[in-house]
Amino acid sequence: MEAAIVNLIQPDDAIIVWINGIFGTRLASMVERCGGQVIPLAVPWGQPLDPEHIEHHLKATKHIKAVAIVHAETSTDVLQPLEHIGQLGQQHEALYIVDTVTTLGGMEVHGDAWHIDVCYSATQKCLSYPPGVAPITFSDRAVQCIRRRQAVCTSWYLDCSLISDYWSESRRTNHHTAPISMTYALRESLRLIQEEGLEARIARH
Repeated sequence: MEAAIVNLIQPDDAIIVWINGIFGTRLASMVERCGGQVIPLAVPWGQPLDPEHIEHHLKATKHIKAVAIVHAETSTDVLQPLEHIGQLGQQHEALYIVDTVTTLGGMEVHGDAWHIDVCYSATQKCLSYPPGVAPITFSDRAVQCIRRRQAVCTSWYLDCSLISDYWSESRRTNHHTAPISMTYALRESLRLIQEEGLEARIARH
C-alpha cells in the first residue's frame, strides 16, 4: 500500500479515495502524508460504493491524479466491484490504484483487463503464505508516472526507481538483500494454487 502511494503521489496531487472501512481510511492517510490532496468518497462501513460517484468527481474536478480503491475491505468483508472503474480512469487520464490484499488468490483479479495501474496485495490471506512479502504490479502508465515525477520519493526503501535499478541487467545497483527463503515459500504457495486450480480455489473461498 505504501509503495503504491509514495511512488505515485507528489505534493498537491489530487487523489480520489473510496472509504468504506479501515483500509480505505489508511490509504487516505498515506496520501496526506505525501502531501497529496484527498478527495474522499465515503459511505458507511459495511456498504459498497457506487461507481457513478467516481465518474461524477472525475468530470467535476480537473487534474485528478489517481483513484484508489480497496477491492475487499478486511474490516467489513465488503467486496467492491472493480471492472468498469479502470475505463473511467483511462478516459479521464487518472491512474487506478487497487488494494487486493484480501482477494488475490481467492477472488477474480484481472489487472490488465480491468485497467489497473497499480495493484498490490499481501501473502498472508488467500495466498496462504507467511506474512512479510507484498506482491505489487505497475502498468506502463504507472511506470512512466514514476519516471516523470519531479519530487524525490519520500521513501528510500520503497522507491521503485531505485528498485528497478536493482533488478536491471545493465545498471545493477545494490539496494537490499532479497528475502530468499520467503521467495521459495511464495513459489510453493503458488504451486499449491496451481495444483488446486484457480477456479476451484475462488469457488472455495
